[in-house]
Amino acid sequence: MNEVNNGPLVKRIGGSPGNALSNNFKLDNNKVLQEAWELTKTTKPPFLLGAIIIYLIAIAGSVILEPLQVDLATIEETGVIPFGMLVSQLVLQVVVAVLLAGLISMGLRNAVRHVKSSEGETTLVPENSPKMVFSHFAGAWPIAAIEVVKMVGMLALVTLGIMLASPLGLAVNTLLGIFMLISLTFAVGLSLAVPLVIKDQLGPLKAIRISLTVVFRQFFAFLSIYAVLTILFMLSIFTLGIGLIWVIPLFYNVKGILYREIFGIETHVIAKNNIL
Repeated sequence: MNEVNNGPLVKRIGGSPGNALSNNFKLDNNKVLQEAWELTKTTKPPFLLGAIIIYLIAIAGSVILEPLQVDLATIEETGVIPFGMLVSQLVLQVVVAVLLAGLISMGLRNAVRHVKSSEGETTLVPENSPKMVFSHFAGAWPIAAIEVVKMVGMLALVTLGIMLASPLGLAVNTLLGIFMLISLTFAVGLSLAVPLVIKDQLGPLKAIRISLTVVFRQFFAFLSIYAVLTILFMLSIFTLGIGLIWVIPLFYNVKGILYREIFGIETHVIAKNNIL
């Protein structure tokens, strides 16, 4: 334990890397979702303002890169995804991923904001700010590397689906659907990789390996949580997007709580009798 300015200490709240890697943890999905919902009631504004900033940047990027885009009919006819389209999509996805890492950081902070350490100390956690969406650009390369691995994997599956569609006598959309399901499974497996980079400063390859290992050992527990969040997201569309006011913060609060329960989160704590 490290002492900070002879006052607050740094302690790991929640789980531990050792327990995570030995699969010595159990997720209570109901408790995770319930705690995240309670957090969401009081933590919405920074998430929503940050999400709006990301949305505007993504729209601007799409407009700038629009000349490089090609419709699915053209890709199906030629059987090739243009290189310019691949690069433009990858650049946009990487930029958005680095911005979204700020929302992940908000969720990680919230996960320990009102939690006491095992010795009863109170956590000291800075307030979230929408500006946190820009906070990871200085050290963006590990996050970018994880996103590149994810995108290359998904694009490889899409390309393979297009190439195999005609020889197998299947519709392109059918085969693409199958490969997209595989891609989504891969995405769930990587769901802890960016938090591992943010909170425990792991390299991208190690973060990917650990995330895949931990998630796939209890895949259906993770899948059920993300399925609930996906359903809530889809239902929010029928409210003209109003439901996103709750679903976006809920998603990132869930991610933060999952990380706390599995790996634990190091944060500053202070004894109760030292609080003025």
